[in-house]
Amino acid sequence: MRWENELIRRLAAKYRTDIICSNDECACCIEPCAVLEITESTGINEIKDFAFSGEAAGFLSYDYGMILRGVKSAKERSFPLGMLKKYSAKIVFAQNGITGDTDLLKDLPPSPQHKHISLGNRITSSADKNVYMQRCERTLEEIRSGNTYQLNYAVAHSFRDPLFEPLNEFFRLTGDSPAAFAAYFDAGRYKILSSSPERFIKADNGLILSQPIKGTLRTENEGLTDAHRLTENPKECAELAMIIDMIRNDIGISSRLGSVEVSGFKSVFRINSLLQMYGNVTGELREDADVIDLLLDAFPGGSVTGCPKKRSMEIIDSLEPFMRGIYCGSIFRIGGEKNMDSSICIRTGVYDTSEKTFTFYSGSGIVTDSEPPSEYNETMSKTEKFMEVFG
Repeated sequence: MRWENELIRRLAAKYRTDIICSNDECACCIEPCAVLEITESTGINEIKDFAFSGEAAGFLSYDYGMILRGVKSAKERSFPLGMLKKYSAKIVFAQNGITGDTDLLKDLPPSPQHKHISLGNRITSSADKNVYMQRCERTLEEIRSGNTYQLNYAVAHSFRDPLFEPLNEFFRLTGDSPAAFAAYFDAGRYKILSSSPERFIKADNGLILSQPIKGTLRTENEGLTDAHRLTENPKECAELAMIIDMIRNDIGISSRLGSVEVSGFKSVFRINSLLQMYGNVTGELREDADVIDLLLDAFPGGSVTGCPKKRSMEIIDSLEPFMRGIYCGSIFRIGGEKNMDSSICIRTGVYDTSEKTFTFYSGSGIVTDSEPPSEYNETMSKTEKFMEVFG
């Protein structure tokens, strides 16, 4: 990915800009000219008509996935179910250069100066260590009862700051080297700041790639020195295997028969002080299917729900005292019926401009041999980048 931090900062200071990175490039989507907010009454054909009449970018919240899967919640929801936008201009920063409406890069204002936020002790969480341990034990009871085999349980962390500047804090979060699927998306009242390392689904002229992440190891050693400790851990490998099998089935719904394959099982990459494990699931989109079919067949991603998906989501709703909103949803760009790239919104936060609160999330996958103290430590380790930036 080519990441021109200073240039993009200046661009976003002049124009309304959503920023969506996808591993090998970063797109600045400039000056929205049409918006479709997705509600419970929005039909799939309406989404397709908007998405496929030219390029589009947008998001689906995890809460939209609950509706898709028939999971009901008694909790109040305020975050949008989803949104699609079209833009007046676009500039793409990639390894091989800068393309698009590059004339907009002329005569940009200087990069704005902003204050640094120091939080002190203002962060509150939806579960302290004791509560987390209790809910982890409840999850293990559900596993022993056969209701789920793996479940992603999360904690919300929030603080209030009326002076929070979302776009500036996004650039501080991404720094000089953003996560592969970093994104900033203006959803009106809510501003989304994502530092996600995880691809959900990509379709390139109908060739499908999903790269679910499961398995985490914190390390103080350099590079991938400790990768073997992750790839040889039975618990972490079991997590990955179950989720890859689920994703394989999910994308198989819209794929040509016999085209779905798995490769690179137990591949490892590093982000900050964490080693993470993933695999590649590939396929070929059927001629009579499109990327919206593909996205909705698999949504929300198995790596952030559990197995089986619907029952795990029902248990998650009973354990977590909040609606997830964008967390564990997806941000994506669509370029026609056969082209899309999308992220899983982990390592993601939202600023609520009405309540003046910023909320970010962390979680882990719990399986039968999980140990609650270890799961708590993993969950908290995933807040590291946010704590480093905002602490």
